[in-house]
Amino acid sequence: MRYYICEHQIGENNAGPKAREDVEKILKSEGFKPIDLNVTINGKYNHKENFFDKIFNKIKIEKAWKPISRQVGKNDIIFIQLPFLGRLFTPSKIIKWIKKRGTKIIVLVHDLDSFRYTADTPIKKIKRYVIKEEDIKTLRFADQIIVHNENMRKQLKFMGFDTSNMIDLNIFDYLIPNFDQYYDPQKIDCNKPIIVASSLSKIKAGYAYDLPKDCEFNLYGPGYQGGDHQKQNVHYFGSFPPDELPFILEGSYGLVWDGSSIDKCEGPNGNYLKINNPHKTSLYLACGIPVIVWDKAAVARFVKKNNCGITIDSLRNLNNTLNLITPEEYKKLKKAAVEVGKRLRNSYYTKKALNLALTELNNECNN
Repeated sequence: MRYYICEHQIGENNAGPKAREDVEKILKSEGFKPIDLNVTINGKYNHKENFFDKIFNKIKIEKAWKPISRQVGKNDIIFIQLPFLGRLFTPSKIIKWIKKRGTKIIVLVHDLDSFRYTADTPIKKIKRYVIKEEDIKTLRFADQIIVHNENMRKQLKFMGFDTSNMIDLNIFDYLIPNFDQYYDPQKIDCNKPIIVASSLSKIKAGYAYDLPKDCEFNLYGPGYQGGDHQKQNVHYFGSFPPDELPFILEGSYGLVWDGSSIDKCEGPNGNYLKINNPHKTSLYLACGIPVIVWDKAAVARFVKKNNCGITIDSLRNLNNTLNLITPEEYKKLKKAAVEVGKRLRNSYYTKKALNLALTELNNECNN
């Protein structure tokens, strides 16, 4: 049998992480059966819960995980998405039991938090330690690991991992129900503003409050604090659920940038772009929108290979760079973005990586 862990945090007031939910839908379509983990969270889970809430939540998460080790057996396959939503508890002991039963484990890495949360990140040392242990122990037990890209694979090798069982995803798929029925391609045009669709808090996206004045920008996302100080060339449209956002976006390019500076992507979030595939890249391309990415971002290689956008070293050079692109060149970029978008909406990259992992596991069983 083939299973996937489906974590649910009852009590969390959000729509759920889009990338994880899309992977679950794809796995289900490929014949995997869900193992549901329903955990009711006490207090402000993962934020400022008190000591007793932390202990109570840890016990409940551990209790929810334990039956899994009895449900799976020899030659079964279980698919796990990392990091776990229940960060208070690292189920490495239970995963070890699962391995002893002869079950094969595939891990898909959504975020490598042991790299993202470095020493200069404002979180407690004990939490950094727990996060690092979660990454290391879980990946050590995996038979196949699906990572974002070559850069993430190299980072894991630097951390001491054997990378021979790792598969590059290259980019996250982005499922959009009823896309062909409701999407209006006329909203995307080279003469329109640049789109910024992201979490817009000053901590994560400080650059969004210092955008260059010689370009127009359309902003979408939670946490925006521009208010009365918003520049005339910046237009904020609000925050929308991930399945609605593709039909609302309007502009020319989608900007993939993070950190506090417009000169380069810096700080923990900006530096993280060097190894990860930002989900907003998938959002833009799934909508057929060409992207603008930092030239040192890991995803820049994908963008160049597929000619679906441009790379840039600094946002200060953005207007000059865009002025060099002719309408005909923009049409080529948009056409390539549309082609990539079709693949993203049809689960091409996840299915390809999954099939490679399953083939490797099958070869191991036959040897």
